[in-house]
Amino acid sequence: MYNIYFLNRVLTICKKDDPVLKDNDVIYLHPSDNYRLTNIPDIMANNPNIKHLVITEQGSHDTDELFKMMFSKIRHINAAGGFVFNPETDKYLMIRRNDVWDLPKGWQEEGEELAATAKREVSEECEIECNVGDLICMTNHTYLLDGQMVIKHTYWYAMTPVKDTHIMPQQEEGITECRWFTENEMKERMEESYGTIREVLTKAGIIL
Repeated sequence: MYNIYFLNRVLTICKKDDPVLKDNDVIYLHPSDNYRLTNIPDIMANNPNIKHLVITEQGSHDTDELFKMMFSKIRHINAAGGFVFNPETDKYLMIRRNDVWDLPKGWQEEGEELAATAKREVSEECEIECNVGDLICMTNHTYLLDGQMVIKHTYWYAMTPVKDTHIMPQQEEGITECRWFTENEMKERMEESYGTIREVLTKAGIIL
């Protein structure tokens, strides 16, 4: 299953029996609707009234193949970030960037391992050194770069601080705050966050 976010609207590619199809709020695009897969990203981008569009496996094409075909004409970018938990205080690290609560992340540099990207980005954006744990999930979202749509694949890793929990926002990257939140406080910030961040919290078992 794939969720691709257009801000907080979402395109889902899933199996034919996925429970998401029972949601009354989704628009299901059936194969008989005679559409081109490569046009789907533009359909989502140009129709803000579509909040959740669902496409299922078709014939011999599974979800992986549909995803590749659908975004074959769009530039792909890899990124990585950290979901930082401090076991001593039982709190989680979040940042506020462009007036939205987020998690620290950034682009993968050439030749860099994704786990190393996540560690570097957390260090740069919050001035805190962390140990990198397991991969939690990968999220997908689109945005405009130089006037063209791109899709970013962000790999999220569980992390814990090495020792010093002093944090400082990287203001030149538009980050105005770095804060530690309890689990409940972090859930409350989801109203001012992105769908991708909610997905990370869901995969981490914070949101059920």
